[in-house]
Amino acid sequence: MKFQACFAFFLVVYFNCLGQQAGKLNFVGDYKWVKKGIIQDGQPLPLKTYKRKVVSQVLPMKPKAIKSRDITLVERQLQQKLSIPPIKALRFSGEPLVCKEKILATRFWFKDVSEYNLTYTDWAHGFVSNSVVCITEDPQHNMWFATSNRGLVKFDGLNYYLFESQSGILSNSLTSVCYQSKVGLWVSSIHGVCLIRNDSVFTPSFVGLENRDINSDRITLDGKGGVWVASRAHGALRIKDGRTVQHFGAECGLGTNFIMSVHEDKVCNIWFGSKKLMRVDKGGHLTEYSVEKDNFVENQILRIVEDEDGLWVGTFSNGVLNIKGNKVKQYSLYENFGGRVFDICKARNGHWFAFFGGGLCFLGKDKSILISEKNGLCGSTSFNLFVDSYKNIWNACMGYGICRLNNSPLIPDPKLPAYLGTTISIKRDHQGQIWHL
Repeated sequence: MKFQACFAFFLVVYFNCLGQQAGKLNFVGDYKWVKKGIIQDGQPLPLKTYKRKVVSQVLPMKPKAIKSRDITLVERQLQQKLSIPPIKALRFSGEPLVCKEKILATRFWFKDVSEYNLTYTDWAHGFVSNSVVCITEDPQHNMWFATSNRGLVKFDGLNYYLFESQSGILSNSLTSVCYQSKVGLWVSSIHGVCLIRNDSVFTPSFVGLENRDINSDRITLDGKGGVWVASRAHGALRIKDGRTVQHFGAECGLGTNFIMSVHEDKVCNIWFGSKKLMRVDKGGHLTEYSVEKDNFVENQILRIVEDEDGLWVGTFSNGVLNIKGNKVKQYSLYENFGGRVFDICKARNGHWFAFFGGGLCFLGKDKSILISEKNGLCGSTSFNLFVDSYKNIWNACMGYGICRLNNSPLIPDPKLPAYLGTTISIKRDHQGQIWHL
């Protein structure tokens, strides 16, 4: 019986294969379901529509604790009196500015962990360098990036234009960039300063000072149409309207040639940031400031800015100082009130601080936030801040590229039904209606 069953199975398989070789398909089993249609007339699904009133509400920022304490600022008026330096004429030598390379810009990217409207770009994503040290904007809304290794980059929203030492600028290792209205773009480097205007680059000559020896870390506007050039070795230069210059330093009674930052306040006091904070009034009297507080280390003054909330001072090891009248408050991210703050800028309802190694910190009247690599920043080495004409906040992260923060408030609809879940896309149809997907 077993032999007969096996032989029968062999015959079935043999003739089935023979039929397939002849181009015929011999189906095994019942295939009537194939002939029976499985497509039926569709039934309309129930559709419910809801009318909801849209209510605008500003989404509050997630609070993060920034530590603060009151400190005492001790004034010491120095005996020497500053003699106002003479105004001298500037002379320039010029040459054509040549773009070395034009690069199509890639889009800015979001980090998956980003909690804010924050985008970034770096060398790995199409930018020319990770080492951006300063950012500014010209009247045509072009963004300019000074790098420490690839020269100067112009960004028009579509392309990057690269300018290096072969293009006419003094060095590829830049330290600062600043646009002066009606004058042009000032650029500082390890080999001096230069001025870019239209399609030319001009190198200034200073009386009694070699341009290549200036060694400036920062160029800032003075609020009166001029610029300040702070130098580590030769004091500070005030350049007015691009034609004249004044040289402030040890020779005129300042007491030091090591200057990291300069600011002229609303009442014409000049504040110099050196290893200590110094102020020169209109009469030339020099006042030096120190702090009597535990854990406070005298160090370099990196940034000085002023607004309606007083004077804001970024330090090398003591976070941020806010001086308003006789009251002084210190801010930091750390328990020991340390922290290196290279830059400060005013923003909507508060201030932004560039904490090097800590990230980008916002301080408002009743709350503060910290943006770091953990929630969207391309790197925590915040070095330079700039607010453009569209209120975007640009952040140069040393070694990690640049970030752009759109500071516009988020407008949610709190009355949307809960069953919508997570919205992954918002589309507008041909009738102008908005669909949340």
